[in-house]
Amino acid sequence: MNGLRPATLDDAAGIEAVQRSIGPRVDDWVQVIEHDPDAVLLVADHPEAGVVGYALAVLDDGGTDYDGELVQVAVAAEHRQQGIGGALVAAAMRQLWEAGGESVRAFVVPETVAASWLVRAGGRVFAEREVVRDGARFTEVGLGWADMRDLA
Repeated sequence: MNGLRPATLDDAAGIEAVQRSIGPRVDDWVQVIEHDPDAVLLVADHPEAGVVGYALAVLDDGGTDYDGELVQVAVAAEHRQQGIGGALVAAAMRQLWEAGGESVRAFVVPETVAASWLVRAGGRVFAEREVVRDGARFTEVGLGWADMRDLA
């Protein structure tokens, strides 16, 4: 891996490629990159494979007691178990902290690798919600951290 960096318009297709294998998704990465300057969108860049992972986080209380949200983190299957996801989350949390955030939440599907990792990283369940996307109904669990630096 070359490293982590802010996403550019050239990364939109690579982010979409990584995202295809996960559930809930952002439909327009170009829109996020071009028109949401407050969003923290980082990519993990591999010298041969290109974008192999990404993290999207925002400062937004979403009607909760948390300042920000880790919206998505994903790593291509062939690049998992190398610390890339953790590095992306840590870098995103540092950027949210520098922007004035203190606490953070993430909504996850309980059976996913990301959910297991976030629970091990100290996320405390604060909510549960039913979600319908693309005709599929599933449950998401809200995990929260009073201090986002615990993920950094």
